[in-house]
Amino acid sequence: MKHQYIAIAMFALLIACTPGTPAAAPAEPAEPLGTMTEKEPLPDSTMEKTTSAEDSASMQKDEPMQDKMIQPVVTENNDTMTRTGSLMVQDTETMHKPDEEGSRMAEPKSIGGDISKYYLWDSALFEKSVEEGKLVYLEFSAEWCPVCQKQEPELIAGFEQLDNPNVIGFKIPYKDSMTTDEHNALARKYGIAYQHTKIVLRDGQIVLKNPEAWDAARFVTEVNSLG
Repeated sequence: MKHQYIAIAMFALLIACTPGTPAAAPAEPAEPLGTMTEKEPLPDSTMEKTTSAEDSASMQKDEPMQDKMIQPVVTENNDTMTRTGSLMVQDTETMHKPDEEGSRMAEPKSIGGDISKYYLWDSALFEKSVEEGKLVYLEFSAEWCPVCQKQEPELIAGFEQLDNPNVIGFKIPYKDSMTTDEHNALARKYGIAYQHTKIVLRDGQIVLKNPEAWDAARFVTEVNSLG
């Protein structure tokens, strides 16, 4: 029995010392489920290159548009203008040139007459006519006055018959809705007490004053007598 134990021990020792297939290396522990590996971020230099390229492309697109939006233009009159989109904007110096047409005196309103003219009251033309030594006819008329309304076409016809360029007439509102302080001042100056009163001036002085209503023939006769 003792010899059997010795034999078994020697056999086991022999097996242990005999070279054979090496034992398999223990497997690495597996990653637990649900664990994800994060991607490494791009280096800063890569991100800077990408951003720089995008900005450069955007600037290149904007530059042509800006060139198209603002372009200097020279007109036939050598006035410099700036084109902004579809809008033409003229330089400030040109925009603020005085309007010669607007600065001119408004034309007086003519009532009748071709050579000898009859106007609605115009103070500037009146003063000019007096300075030129014209024979100036003044008719004080009210829109509510039936005699004035009946007489007006007769006066217009009378002015049409006159052929004296040195005669000029003015209709002045008297105590109606068209009357102004200036008209009232004229009535006081010439002592007008009634509508349809007429005044004739030479060199600014009264040479005729009459409150009667005239027809065309009477008007022509009276004015020509002062001729």
